[in-house]
Amino acid sequence: MEPITIKQKMEREGTLEKIAARLELEPEITRTRLAAKICAELSLMDHKGAPQIGSCLKALGELESKGVLKLPPPKAGYGKYGRMRRMEGADLTPSGVPSRVEEITDLSLTLVSSKDEQRMRIHNELLIRDHPQGANHVVGRQVRYLVESGHGYLGAVSFGSSALRLEAREHFIGWNEEQRMRHQNDVINMSRFLIVNKVTCKNLASRVLSMVVKRIGADYEMLYGYRPLLIESFVDTPQFLGTCYQAANFKKIGQTKGRGRNDRGHRKSKSVKDIYVYALDDDFRKKMGIAHEPEQGIKPLFGFAGVKEENWAEQEFGGAELGDLRLSRRLVKIAEQKGSLQGASYSRAAGGVRLDIKQYYYFIDLKKEQVTFDAILSPHRSCTIRRMAGMDTVLVVQDTTDINYTKIRECEGLGPIGTNQSKSEARGLSLHTCFAFSEEGLPLGIVNASCEPPQWPTVKVSESERRKIPIEEKVSYKWVKSYLDCVEVAKTLPDTKMISVMDREADIFELYEHVIRTRNKVKVIVRARHDRCLSDSSYKLWKDVEINGCGFEVDVEIPAQRNRMDKKTKKVIDYLPERTARLHVRYKKVHLNTPVNLRKPDQKEVVLYGVHATEENPPEGAVKIDWMFLTSLSVTTDEEALQCLRYYKKRWGIETWHRVLKTGSGIEKYRLKNAERLKRALAIDMVISWRVMFLTLLARITPNADASEFFDKDEYEVLERIGKKKLNSEKL
Repeated sequence: MEPITIKQKMEREGTLEKIAARLELEPEITRTRLAAKICAELSLMDHKGAPQIGSCLKALGELESKGVLKLPPPKAGYGKYGRMRRMEGADLTPSGVPSRVEEITDLSLTLVSSKDEQRMRIHNELLIRDHPQGANHVVGRQVRYLVESGHGYLGAVSFGSSALRLEAREHFIGWNEEQRMRHQNDVINMSRFLIVNKVTCKNLASRVLSMVVKRIGADYEMLYGYRPLLIESFVDTPQFLGTCYQAANFKKIGQTKGRGRNDRGHRKSKSVKDIYVYALDDDFRKKMGIAHEPEQGIKPLFGFAGVKEENWAEQEFGGAELGDLRLSRRLVKIAEQKGSLQGASYSRAAGGVRLDIKQYYYFIDLKKEQVTFDAILSPHRSCTIRRMAGMDTVLVVQDTTDINYTKIRECEGLGPIGTNQSKSEARGLSLHTCFAFSEEGLPLGIVNASCEPPQWPTVKVSESERRKIPIEEKVSYKWVKSYLDCVEVAKTLPDTKMISVMDREADIFELYEHVIRTRNKVKVIVRARHDRCLSDSSYKLWKDVEINGCGFEVDVEIPAQRNRMDKKTKKVIDYLPERTARLHVRYKKVHLNTPVNLRKPDQKEVVLYGVHATEENPPEGAVKIDWMFLTSLSVTTDEEALQCLRYYKKRWGIETWHRVLKTGSGIEKYRLKNAERLKRALAIDMVISWRVMFLTLLARITPNADASEFFDKDEYEVLERIGKKKLNSEKL
C-alpha cells in the first residue's frame, strides 16, 4: 500500500539516511529550510502545489522524539503572544450596535489574508482581548475572518486543522483508521469564534455562523485547492450553552475527554467541551468512502438486563478508559469480588487470595491520572442512560451527603464537613449525586456524581458581597451544573421525559434561569425555602399561593422517621412509626421577580408553578409537613398537583441509597491515606450499592416474579429452607 502520511513517506527505505546525510553536510541548516528541501525532494505538495512545510516539520519532530533523527535545535520561543501580530492600544470598541441583528448596518464577513497586515493585527487583538482562551497559533491550513459592520468590528472567526482524534466524532462519521488518515483534511476545525464582549445583539452569533458556513467552502477552495466536507467546533461548558450553534443548525455529537492536541501523557488538563459539527456536503460520508451511515442514538437496556447475571460487573464497569486495558479488566474483577460480599473487607471478599488483595491495593494506590472517580463511573453512567432510554418518564433526583473520615487522622485531601458531638471539626468528602428512578421508584443508576472536599470561605463576607459572587464560584453551582448535564443527556433521549427533583438547597434563582434558557428540556421540581417576591402579585410566594391558588385535600403515606439529631436545634428527634398525613394542597402559576443583582437587559421572565402542601394536625412529636414546590411542570388541575407530590416522594429513594452506601457498603470504614484513593474505592461501592438497592426494590415492585430471576439455585434453596423454618416456628 502506498504510504499515507508524510512520516510514512520519510520512513521509506533510504529516505531517513538521506536526511541524516544532509544534516551532517549542513549542520547549521534550520528546521524550516530542511523541511523545504525534503518537500522538494519527496514532492510533498498540497492540492495547489505548495510545499507542505508545516506538516513536514511536524513529522520531523515525531521522528526526533522516537530517536530516529537528531535535528538542529529549534529557535527560541517568543512567549504566548510575543510573536503574534497585534494592534495594542488601539480602540476597537464598536459603537451604536442595535439590540437586534436585523437593524445592524452593512454586516459582513471579511476574509483576512496573511498579507493584510492591519486586518491580521485587528483579528488577533480582538481574540486576545475578548476570547476566554485568547488568540491561538492556528495549526495547519488556516482561514480567518473579521465580522465587520457600519458600527465597527463585531467579532472574529478562525479555522485550522481538525483534532487528531475525537471518539465522538469518529463514531458520528463512522470511518475506520485508514479512512480517517486519508480524509482527516476533509474536516476543518473552527478553533476560535468570537462576538465582542460589549456587543449584546440578539441572534447575532447564529447569524454570523450561518454566514461562515456559506462562505468557508469557496474560500477554502480558493486558498488550498479543495473544499472541506465537515466543520467541527468546541463549546466550553458550562460557561456557554451552545445555543447559537444549535440555532445555526450545527449538531452536537458528544464531548471531548479534556485532552489537548499535544496531551500524549493523558493528563487531561483541558476542560471538557461539547463537540458540534456542521456538514458542508450532505454526501460527506460517501465521499470519504464510508458505505453505510453508522447507527446513531442509544440502544436501550430494558428491565434488569445484565444486573443479576454473572457478567453484571463487565456491563457496569467494562470498557472504563483507565489508560491500560489491564486496569479495566482488574476493575471488573474487583467489582465482582466486592459485589459478592458487600460491606466485607476486600481480603474477605477475595477469599484471602494474596495476589488479588495485592492487585486491589495496587489499583487503589496507583499514581496514574487516568484512574479517576469519573473514569470508573463512566461505563455505569452509560448503562444508566441506556436504562433511562427504555422508560417513558424518568425522575432524576439530586442530593448531597457528607462522608465522614475524621478517624483517618493523616488522610490528605479532606475538608471540613461540620462538627461532631465533642464540638471538634469533622473532616471528610462531600458527595453530590444525580440518581435516576423510574416512576415506580425503581433505581436505574447514577447519571452523574462529584465527590470533593467541602470548601469553606476563609474570610466572612457580608450578604451583599456574597450576592455579587458569580454563581459559578459558589458551592451551590453544583445543582446548576448537574442540571445542565441532565439537559445534555435529555438531548440523547428524545422519547424519554426527564424530571429533575431537588430539595431545598437547590432553590436558587440561577437554576430557574437555566430551566428557561434550555426551554424546559428537563422539567424541575424543587422544594422551595425562600419566600420570593412575585412580579404579578403584591404578596410573596407562600401567601400568594395560599390566597389565590386552587385547592384540595389528600391523604399521603409518610414513612417511618428514625431517631436522628436536628441539625439546627441539636436535639434528638424520636422515632415515629409510618403514618398517614392529611394534607391541604393549593397550587397556581407564579411569576418570580428577578433579584436585583441578576437583572439584565435581555432578562426573560421566570414563570413556574407553585404547589403548597401543608399538614393541619400533625401527631405529637412529628415535624409538621409544610412543603412548597416550584416546578416547571404544568400544574393546572388537582391531578397534576397530586402527581407533583407523587414525584417528590420518590426523592426519598436517594436517601435510601445513601443508607445502603454507608451502612451496607461501609464506605466510612475506609482507612486509606489519600482522598483520591478514597474516591476510587467509593466509586466502585457506589455502583455495588445501586445494584443491591435495585435488586431489593425490583423484588418488592414485582412480588409475583419467579424467584429464579433474582437468585441462583443455591441461593434459592437456602432462602426456601429459611422460609420453611420460619413458617414452622410461627405455627408453634
